[in-house]
Amino acid sequence: MKNTIYRAVLTAFILSTILYSCKKGDTGPAGPPNNANVVSKTFPASGIIWTAETQFGIKYQIAQLAMPEIDANIINNGAVLVYGALRTGQPWTALPLSYVISPSSGYLLYGIQAGAVVLRLSRSDNIDPGAADIAFRVVVIKSAPGERLGMNTINKQQFNGYSVEELQHKSYAEISRIFNITAH
Repeated sequence: MKNTIYRAVLTAFILSTILYSCKKGDTGPAGPPNNANVVSKTFPASGIIWTAETQFGIKYQIAQLAMPEIDANIINNGAVLVYGALRTGQPWTALPLSYVISPSSGYLLYGIQAGAVVLRLSRSDNIDPGAADIAFRVVVIKSAPGERLGMNTINKQQFNGYSVEELQHKSYAEISRIFNITAH
C-alpha cells in the first residue's frame, strides 16, 4: 500500500513540475512578406545567348544564365530549380525534360556553377538542336545560416517542409505558393 501511495505522490509531483514549469515564449515580430531565403529570376528568350558546342562527340547548344546568388554555399547546401516556358508564358515546366522531335528526342538539361545556371540542349540523333526560343525561370533556395542542407543531410525544416527531391517535382506555381514568390 505504501508503495502505491509513494508512486502516486511521485507521479503527481513529476506531472505538476512539468506542467507548471513550462512557459510559452513571446511571439516574435512578423517576417517580411516574401521569403528571404528564396530568389526567383526570369530570363526572356531574347536575352539568352546560345552557343553550339561538341562535347564528347555530342552536339549541344549551351547557354549560361547569370545568377550571382549561386555561390559555394548554394552549390553545397542549397537548391536551384529551373523552369522553361514551353508555352507562351505559362505553365512553367520543370527541367530536366525530354521531348519528341520526330523521329528522335530532344533533351534540355541544366547544371549549376558559381554565378550561373548552365543550360544544355541536345538531340538523340546528334543533330545540332539549334537555340531554344523560350524563357527560363530560375529559383535559388538558400539554406538557413549555419545549416548544412546538402543532398546527404537534408533538413526538411529549411525548405518549408520539403526535401530537394520533393521540390524538384513541383510545378512553378506550387513553388511560388510554398515560398511566397511574387511575379517579377
